[in-house]
Amino acid sequence: MVAADSKAKFLHDAERYVLHGKVQQAIGEYLKIIRFDPNDVLILNTIGDLYLRQGNRTEANRYFSQVADTYVRNNFFLKAIAVYKKILSADPNNLEINGTMASLYAKQGLSIDARNQYLRVAGLLEKEGQARESLEFYEKVVELDPSNSEVQRKLAQMYHLDGSADKARIHWAGAARALAKAGNSAEAIDCYGRALEIDPLDTGVMRGFLDCCIKSGNVVPAIERLTRLVEDAPENVDLREMLGQAYLASAAPDEAVKAFQTVVSIDETRYENLLQAAEYLINRGEFDKAVASLDSITPILITHRETERAAQLYELILQHSPDHVLSMVKLASIHSATGDRARYLEMLDGIADHHIGEKKWIEAIEYLEKILRSNPESEKHKKLHRQAYSEAYPDVPYVSPADQPESNAGPDLPEAAEPEKEGSSSIVEIDLLMNYGMREKALSLLLNLETCDPTDKEVRVRLLSIYRAEKKTAEAAEQCLLLAALSRNSRNEEAAQNYLAEAKQLDPDLVELERDLEAFARRHGIEMDSPAEAAGQATAPESEVDLSSDLLDIFFSGEGEELEGDDPAAAEAQELIAESYGQEMPSAPVKPMQEQLQEVDFYIRLGFRDEALAKLNEIARTCPNDPQLQSRFEKLGEGAPSNVQAPVAAAIVEQEVENAPDVDGFEIFSDGDIKSTLDQLVETTTSEGGELTGFEFPQEELAKAAEILEDFQEPVLETPAPAGNGAAGFATNEMFADLMAEVGALDEKDATKDSFEDHFSLGTAYREMELIEEAIREFQLALKVADLTKDARKVIQCCGMLSTCYLKKGMPASALRWCQTGLNVQDISSHEALALRYDMGVAHSMSGSSERALECFDEIFGLDPSYRDVAQRIDELKARGVAGSQFPVPS
Repeated sequence: MVAADSKAKFLHDAERYVLHGKVQQAIGEYLKIIRFDPNDVLILNTIGDLYLRQGNRTEANRYFSQVADTYVRNNFFLKAIAVYKKILSADPNNLEINGTMASLYAKQGLSIDARNQYLRVAGLLEKEGQARESLEFYEKVVELDPSNSEVQRKLAQMYHLDGSADKARIHWAGAARALAKAGNSAEAIDCYGRALEIDPLDTGVMRGFLDCCIKSGNVVPAIERLTRLVEDAPENVDLREMLGQAYLASAAPDEAVKAFQTVVSIDETRYENLLQAAEYLINRGEFDKAVASLDSITPILITHRETERAAQLYELILQHSPDHVLSMVKLASIHSATGDRARYLEMLDGIADHHIGEKKWIEAIEYLEKILRSNPESEKHKKLHRQAYSEAYPDVPYVSPADQPESNAGPDLPEAAEPEKEGSSSIVEIDLLMNYGMREKALSLLLNLETCDPTDKEVRVRLLSIYRAEKKTAEAAEQCLLLAALSRNSRNEEAAQNYLAEAKQLDPDLVELERDLEAFARRHGIEMDSPAEAAGQATAPESEVDLSSDLLDIFFSGEGEELEGDDPAAAEAQELIAESYGQEMPSAPVKPMQEQLQEVDFYIRLGFRDEALAKLNEIARTCPNDPQLQSRFEKLGEGAPSNVQAPVAAAIVEQEVENAPDVDGFEIFSDGDIKSTLDQLVETTTSEGGELTGFEFPQEELAKAAEILEDFQEPVLETPAPAGNGAAGFATNEMFADLMAEVGALDEKDATKDSFEDHFSLGTAYREMELIEEAIREFQLALKVADLTKDARKVIQCCGMLSTCYLKKGMPASALRWCQTGLNVQDISSHEALALRYDMGVAHSMSGSSERALECFDEIFGLDPSYRDVAQRIDELKARGVAGSQFPVPS
C-alpha cells in the first residue's frame, strides 16, 4: 500500500494539474496511486472521467469497467449498474455491457429494467445477424413478462423457422393467452389456431380457442375444428365436452345435449354440463326437452346427493308453467327417493288437482290413492277420490283405497318421520334410565332407536357410554368407528381422529376395519360423503355452528377420562388459478444480514464513514442486539445507539459535489435526531391566505404548483406531528395534481412492479455517478410507488432528492416546486422541513431572487443558527446589499 503522505502528495499534484487543464499529467499522478492500490474505486472512477474529458472513450470505459467489477464482487449491484450506465452513455451498443446490465437488473429484482435491457441485447444481436443467439434473451424477456404478446409471437415465429415445433407451439399459446387477457380475442384466436396446427389435440389450447370464439360471438370455427377432432379421437372426453359447450353457445341445445349425454355415459362425474343445458332449455321455454335432459342424470344426482339441484330446475319450470305435470311427476319421484314426505305429498296433490281439472279421472284416482295410502285420514282426499271414482266408473260400486287388495296398493311411499317431540322424549327417558342405573332397559331402547336411524349421533354416544361402563370393548370400539364416520360426514375431522384413536385403544384388532371405514359404516346403515362432495360442502357458508354433538361427547365420555372438545374446524375453500402464468413480476429479494454487514465493511475500507454509519444505523433499527454491530461502531469512533426505533425511511447521506458551490451540501431526508429547539418549530408570520410571507414565488414559477397549493390553507410551519409511516391526513392525489401528471407519463406498471427501495437506491447510485437524468427517472418511479401506498415519509424523501437533482441541473423553478410539495405533507418532521427550506433558499439564489433566498435562510437561522452554512450564506447575501430581516446577522 502507498504511504498516506505519498498518496496525499499524488492527489494534491493531480488536482493541481486538473486546475491548470493538464489532464494527461493529472492522469499520470492518479495512475501512481493505482499502482499501489489497484482497487481504489474512487481513483479509478476519476481516471475514467479524465479520459472521457479527453475524448478517449476506450480507455475511460476500461477504468469504469474496473470500478463496476469491484462493485459487483462486493455485491453493490446498484452502484455497479450506475457505473455500467456511464459506460453505455459513451458506448451504447456494447453487447457485453448491455448483457451484464440486464443480469444485474434481474438480480436486483428490477424486472422492468431487466426486461427492457434484455430486449435491447436481443435487438443488437439481431442487427448483427445473430438471430439464434438472440433467442436466449427473448426467452428471458418472456420469463420476466409473460404478458408480452409481441415477444411471445416473435419467439414462436423464430422457433418455427428454426424447426423447433414444440417450442413454437408453447409461445403461440403464450401469446394467445396474453392477447385474450388483454381483451384482443381476434388476434388471440389466430395465435391459438397456429398452436393447434402444431398439436391439434392440446386440450388446454383448444379450450382457450373455444373461449375466445365464444367471446367474439363466432363459434363456428370452434365447432368445425372440434367436430373433426372428435372424429379423429372419439375417446377424448374433453373434446366432446367442449363440442357440447360450443353447440350450447351457438344456440343449438339439442346437439349440445347429445354431446353431453355421450360424455356422461363415458364419465358420469361430468353431469354439470347437462344441468346447464337444462337451464338453457328452460329459459327458452322448451320444458319437455329440459325434463328429458335431466332424466338421464337423475339417478347420478341421487347417488351424489345432488338431487336438490335437479329439484330446483323442475321448480323453475313450474314457475314458468305451473301446470307442467311432467315436472311435478319428476319432482314427486325425487322427493320419494330422498324420503321428503311433506314435499312428496304436496307434489302428488298438485298432480291430482291437475288431472281433476283436465277431467282425467283415472289418472286422478291413481295419484289420490297414493296420497291416501300415505295419509289415510285425509278427509279432503277421500272426498276427491269418491268423486273421481264415480266419474270414471259410474256403473261400478265405489271401493275405497283401504278396501283394495295390498297387491294393488302401488309403490311404497316414504314413511312419515317421527315427530321431533317423540325422539326427544325417548332420549330424555333413556337419560333418566341411565341415571337410575337401569342400563339394560336404556340399552334396549337405544338399540331400537339405532335400528330406526343409524345416523343418530346422540344414540351412538349413549351406546358408547354404556358399553364403556360395562367393559364391552369390542362393542364400544365399533361405536367409536361409527361415530368417527358420522364426525367425518359433519366435517369434524378432529373428533373423527379422537374416536379412531379410542377405537384402537379399546380393541386393537379393529385396525383393519378402520382402513375401510366407509365400507364398515355402510354395513351399519351410514353412507359416508365422498371427498369431492366434502370439499364442495366445505365451501358453503354456515349460518350457525351446531355444538350439540360436542356437548354429547362431553356429558357421556365416561368416568375418569379426560374431556376433549370437538369444536368443528372451519373448512377453507381453495381457489383454482386459471392463468398459466403469474400476473405479478418478481420483487427484489430482501438482503440477508451478512450481506448488509459486508456492505458496511466495504464502506469502511473505502473510507466512506458517513455511508458506513448510515448503513449501521439502518441495520441497528431492525437488529438492535446483534453483537456484530458494536465492533463496527467502534471502528467508526461511535457508540452503538441505545434507543433504536424501527426505521421510517432509510437514512442516506449525499456526498458533496466539488465545483458546485450553489448546491453544496444538499441533504437527503432522514429521521435523524436534532437539537431540542427544533422540536419547538412554530409558525411564523403568515399572509391572509395562510401562505408564509416571503415565500410567495413568481407566478411563472408556480403556474403548475397552483393546483397543489390550493387545498392547503394551513400554514406550512407548525409544530410537527410525530414521525410515522401512517397515511392519516395525507392527501397525496390533491398535492401532486401537476407533479404526478409529470410522473404519470411513466408507465404505472413500471412503478408498481418493483419496490420503492429498488428505485430509490438506484436513483441514489445514478446521482452519485452524475447521471442526473437517470436519477430523476428513478426518483419519480419511487415517488409513484410512495404515492400509491400513501407513504408520506417516502414522498418527502423523493421530493428532497428531486429538488437536489434539479438544482444540480440548474433548474431552480422545478426544484422550488418539489420543495414546496414536500413542505405541504402534513407528517413532515422539523429536520426535513429545514432541509427543504434550505434547498428553497439555494434555488431562489440561483434564480436571482435574493430577497426570497434571504428570507428562507433567515427563517432557518432563527430556528438553528448553526444549521449547515446558513450563516455564511446570509453574510454573502447581505454583502450584495439584500435587505435583512428581524434576525441578527452573525458577527
